[in-house]
Amino acid sequence: MKKDFKRKRIINFLNQHKEHYKEYFIKNRLSKLKYGYTSDINQVMSYLSLVPDKKTDYFEFYKIINKYFNIDNIKVLDAAAGKIPILSIILSKYSLANVTAINGKFVIKKINNVTILQKYINNKTSFKNYDLIIGFRSCKATEIIINLCFKYKKSFVIYLCPCANKPQNISCYKDNWNYNDWHKYIINLVLNNNSYDVKILYKHNLGDDCPIIIAKYII
Repeated sequence: MKKDFKRKRIINFLNQHKEHYKEYFIKNRLSKLKYGYTSDINQVMSYLSLVPDKKTDYFEFYKIINKYFNIDNIKVLDAAAGKIPILSIILSKYSLANVTAINGKFVIKKINNVTILQKYINNKTSFKNYDLIIGFRSCKATEIIINLCFKYKKSFVIYLCPCANKPQNISCYKDNWNYNDWHKYIINLVLNNNSYDVKILYKHNLGDDCPIIIAKYII
């Protein structure tokens, strides 16, 4: 009964915002709704309080960020924050950070204590006004985000996603490219920048074994 209640609430939300979630209404995907299915569904369930904050991957990621950076009273940019910026909401509730969420599309556009920027990140996006950049499975935007951090000399924490994204340096691309290749490419990109003190976390309490990159600007 409890599972049915949760599922109905998720489906009702997806129906209300169907223009943002069309892909869930094909191939029987609605039958698979549970926490951990996709980042979209995780965000919806968190937003609807169907999962307690402290049981979510977003809260675990917040704890990692807070371990390596004092985020109180600094300007944090949640880059490629997702349709519902749950990580930003978590930061606004459990820290004193000044939080901005940027994403190409938002389902929820007004959030207490979070500044919303609805725009796609590209090479011309400015990170000038932020102290720390964070990314939770920022997917295709990840390499652009990292290069912008390099450009603006910003520290960052990014949790990579299990996607086989193509590198901007196309000469590195090869047949049968997979997400492990992409992870190695991104990690090497960061490690080769001597302006950063870098730590890579492979063992953590998040939903999969994708690495987390923690990079502190030191020069």
